Amino acid sequence: MSASTDGFWLILTGLWATAALFQAALLLLQAYEHRRFAASRLQDIPRLDSSRPTLLIVPCRGAEPGLAENLERFFRQDHPNYKIRFVVERPEDPAYQIIRGLIAAHSARKAEVLFAGEAAGEAQKVHNLRLATADIPDDIEVLAFADSDAAPPGHWLRALTSRLEDRDTAAVTGYRWFIAPATRLADAVVYSINAGYAMLLGSRAPNLVWGGSWAITRATFEQLAIRDAWSGTICDDLKAADVLRRAGLRVQFEPACMIPTRNHWNWSDTLAFIERQFSLARYVIFRWWLSAVLLQTFAQVSFWGLLLCAWAGPSMPVRVAAGTAAGLLYVVYALRGVCRAWATRTYCPDAFPRMRWIFLIDILAAPCLALLGWAALIRGGWRRDIRWRGIVYRRERNGTWRIVNRRSPESPGGPAAIPATPPPSVPEAA
Repeated sequence: MSASTDGFWLILTGLWATAALFQAALLLLQAYEHRRFAASRLQDIPRLDSSRPTLLIVPCRGAEPGLAENLERFFRQDHPNYKIRFVVERPEDPAYQIIRGLIAAHSARKAEVLFAGEAAGEAQKVHNLRLATADIPDDIEVLAFADSDAAPPGHWLRALTSRLEDRDTAAVTGYRWFIAPATRLADAVVYSINAGYAMLLGSRAPNLVWGGSWAITRATFEQLAIRDAWSGTICDDLKAADVLRRAGLRVQFEPACMIPTRNHWNWSDTLAFIERQFSLARYVIFRWWLSAVLLQTFAQVSFWGLLLCAWAGPSMPVRVAAGTAAGLLYVVYALRGVCRAWATRTYCPDAFPRMRWIFLIDILAAPCLALLGWAALIRGGWRRDIRWRGIVYRRERNGTWRIVNRRSPESPGGPAAIPATPPPSVPEAA
C-alpha cells in the first residue's frame, strides 16, 4: 500500500474514532450527571412537601406476582390529601378481588374501583385511563398515575406531586429501575438496557413520561385535552409526553420517584418486553425512535467496525489505530456500566449487594448487551403486532389499532393472594 493511501486510511480511521469516542463520552457524562443529580435529590426527600388534593389512578389487569403487596403500598403513602381510583376491565378480573380486600382493610383511605369494559380500537390501559379521567371530582387539583406492577416507597406520591410546585414544570415523571432476584442472563439484559435509558433522564434533559409513575396538574391535563389525545392510541405515557412536547411544556424528572421493579420473566418474555417498549415508541413518538436508531446504529457500527478494522485493516498502522480506538470505546462502555451500578446503589441500596454478578456481566459484556439492545430497537420498531397484558394489538395500514387476540386476565399463583369473601360495602362504580 502506498504512503498516501495509508495516510488516507489513518485519517479516516482517526476521524471515525474521534466521532465515536465523542458520542460515547457524552453518554458517559450524562450517566455520571444523572447519578449525581439523583443523589442530590434523594437527600431532599424529607423536605419535599405537597398537600394539593390528588387523585391517584391505577389501572389493573390480572393478578401478577406481588400484586397485593404492590397495591397496598398505594394505601400507605405519606401524602396528606389523596384519593385512589383503581380501574379494571370487568368484575371477573382476579385483580378486582385483591383490590376489594385492600379497600376493606384500609377503610380510612378514600378509594374506589371502576369497571371500564373491553377496549376497542385502542389499548386496554388507554381505555381504562380514559374512563378514569372522564369524571374527576371537583376538589381534585392534581392527577397522579401508577402501574400495578410498581412498588413505590412511602414518600413516592408526596415527592411526585411536590415537583409540580415549580413554575416551569408541567408534568413530573419517575421511572423504573430493574433489580434482579437472581443472576440470570435475562436479568442482566433487561437491567442494562433499561438502566441505560433511565440514565438519559435528568434535570435539564428532554424527559419523556413513564406511565408507571407520573403526575400532572388537572388544569394542564384538561387544557391540553390529553384525555381526548389518548383516544385510539396504543400507549398512554408516550402520547402524553408528545402532547406536552408539542405544547412546549417541560416534563421534570424526580429521582425520588424511581421505582424498584423485579424482573419475573424468562428469556423470551424479557426480549418481548424490550421489543414492545421500542414498538410503542416507534408508533407514538417516531422522531424519538428514529433518533435512537441513528445514534445507536452509529455507535454499533463504530465499535464493531473498528474491531474488524483492527483485525483486517489495510496496514499495520491502521490496525493499531483502530484497535486502540476500539479499546478506548470498550473502556467508556464499561465505565457507563460502573455508573449504572453506582446508580443502583443510590436508588436500591438494599438490592445492591445481591446484584454484584449482574453488575459484572453488565460491565464486562457491555458492548454485547448494547448490540442486543440495538437489535431489539430495530426489530421492535418494525413489528405490527404488540402483545401487552395478554392482549395482542395489530396496527392496520390506516394507522388504527385492532385487537386480534384477547386472553382472560391471569389468576394469581395461589389462593393466598386473593382475600376471601370481600365485604359488600366496598365502593365501586360501573
